[in-house]
Amino acid sequence: MMNTISILLLVLPFSIIFLFNLFKAKNSKKTAGPLPPGPKGLPLIGNLHQLNTAHPHIYLHQLAKKYGPLMLIKFGLRPAIVISSARVAKLALKTNDLALSGKPPLIGLETYSYNGNDIAFSGYSETWRELRKLSVIHLFSIKQVTSFLPIRKENVSRMINEMIKKSESSEVINLSQAAYFLANRVICRAAFGKEGEAK
Repeated sequence: MMNTISILLLVLPFSIIFLFNLFKAKNSKKTAGPLPPGPKGLPLIGNLHQLNTAHPHIYLHQLAKKYGPLMLIKFGLRPAIVISSARVAKLALKTNDLALSGKPPLIGLETYSYNGNDIAFSGYSETWRELRKLSVIHLFSIKQVTSFLPIRKENVSRMINEMIKKSESSEVINLSQAAYFLANRVICRAAFGKEGEAK
């Protein structure tokens, strides 16, 4: 008797969440309009079980042959549009860029970005355009970028000297790490006037 109650208490929350998501998905299909074709997925995991993690590009290419250059696949509960044609990509990213430039609302990002009101995580809107204009004028103007030239030169020469020392001692050089440290040092010096820690 006690085992049955324990199992019921364990299964009940998952069942409620599953039914809620299923109901929400059915209602959103009615209001969203027509979606591109794509393979049928399972309710909670979508098409994740079909994805070849070793070669996802091959799997997506095979799907494009079957469903066309624009298709819908689901990563869990999150739908994703896959474009596999240069012509369709140009239509989506250049011709219709304003209609497709929104970002999905994510609770974590909204928490850390003042409800999506910063330049990095806000969707395309009047606020974003104003923030971008201010950034271009005050942060990315020719005068401002030129003022960071000594910082860039100093850090690039420092990186080159570190690489020379490592190569003389036959030490392996990790270029990704060197580029990361260079970017970290330049950004920290430009933004805060201090050097970032390279760890």
